[in-house]
Amino acid sequence: SRPVPRLLPVPHELLKRQKYIEALIFKVTGYTPEGAFAVVRERTEAAIGVGSTLRGFLREVKEPPVEAVLAFWRRAISGAPVELVREFGWLAEIRAIGDEKWMDLMLRTLEKTKGRVSHPTEKRVAERVAGLKPSRKALRLMDSLVRSGSPWDEVRVFPWARKLMERSHEFTGSDEYRRLKAALAERGARE
Repeated sequence: SRPVPRLLPVPHELLKRQKYIEALIFKVTGYTPEGAFAVVRERTEAAIGVGSTLRGFLREVKEPPVEAVLAFWRRAISGAPVELVREFGWLAEIRAIGDEKWMDLMLRTLEKTKGRVSHPTEKRVAERVAGLKPSRKALRLMDSLVRSGSPWDEVRVFPWARKLMERSHEFTGSDEYRRLKAALAERGARE
């Protein structure tokens, strides 16, 4: 068990959420992904900011507890309100989460949220996908982002979608490639 660092005062619900997440990240005995999930599920207001809080803590620790975070993320996808699940776009910045695990969970996240992640993480997610080795899964993930209907897609997502397509030559005949290309064309994205 490690001491949990003190934070600035915050409103009660946010403090409760932050303390559970801190305890989870810093491996305080008795705090589990299930317990953290229960706290943020109690009230929608407590869910807002969970992703950026997780990202902040994960960036600060030398050995992030990736498995605990992934368990929390899986639990959120399976039973949390959409507002909470959208928050996991922030984890695109956490490279300690391996690309395959991240893509699998991000695809599940986007399925639940109809392609939406919390603003401004659309760009972070699109940028990570575009930087991955081209694959059908990466094309599906990008397609989901493009089809989300966010008003910011043109500047935050489309350039990264085009970059991924340029690098995906071996998949030009695939359904995933054609679907992404059609999604961009339907939304008026220039090639």
